[in-house]
Amino acid sequence: MTEFMIDEITIPATLQSPEAADFIATVDVRNVVEADGYGSDELSFSADELLPGWLDQEFEPKRLFAVRVDGRVVGRATYETQTAGDAEVVWLGVQVLPEFRRRGIGTALADHLEAIADSERRGKRIVCAVSKDAAGERLDE
Repeated sequence: MTEFMIDEITIPATLQSPEAADFIATVDVRNVVEADGYGSDELSFSADELLPGWLDQEFEPKRLFAVRVDGRVVGRATYETQTAGDAEVVWLGVQVLPEFRRRGIGTALADHLEAIADSERRGKRIVCAVSKDAAGERLDE
């Protein structure tokens, strides 16, 4: 089993901040996983493009977690809520680089997010996960 640790990432005020490297690394993971799942990098965004959304926490609080293996960010998890409306709802996301899958990293991230949702009494959990086409039944779009 691969040894890894989960850390909450501080969202940097700017990409020139000392803590920006971790945020940028999670964006890199996001882009690789999205491109792998969709078969295209058309939905890749730069850290500069994504940072404003992460800084806007007033109405849509977000938390970002990273998994490191030997110091390298290889996975990330997102935890997003709202301050108004249905306080029970949380949006969860887990992304792990393809070469680090099947090692328990995604499960550990999902368990981590579920524990936070449990502690905040958020019983309605919404997950959107990108996946490649594969054999078997699929939901109609």
